[in-house]
Amino acid sequence: MNYASSCIKENELEQPKVSTFGAFNVASIEQSNQFSLAMFKHLKDISKECDTDLRVIFTGVQEKNNFGTYPTLEFLDYARKIRFFEEEGITFIDLTSNPHLIDYRKNLKKYTIKNDGHPNEAGAELLFKAINQSGII
Repeated sequence: MNYASSCIKENELEQPKVSTFGAFNVASIEQSNQFSLAMFKHLKDISKECDTDLRVIFTGVQEKNNFGTYPTLEFLDYARKIRFFEEEGITFIDLTSNPHLIDYRKNLKKYTIKNDGHPNEAGAELLFKAINQSGII
């Protein structure tokens, strides 16, 4: 299945102009946002077929200033603005202001794998504590 077909027009595929946003190349933030909307709608459809709820957790670990414009974070801002998750009936948990994750962001060297950026054991423990406190589990 071509997931991009619902958000990319045929003539846009032929355009060679590509901008760099963060660590990714996308034609535009608008196109990236539309693709993300389509992807989450598709995931919502799958969750319906499976008779389950779709739940999204944002840890708030990444910040826009990490790499400049960051498509995922741009989408989250866009989705909040248009109340996308509420309108689609998708549970969205934002853990940005959770004390465990505030500590995590303030001490990245302590909580991430060196030269990798993913959580180490101590960082994973903080993530678990924050997610557990959210009540989503």
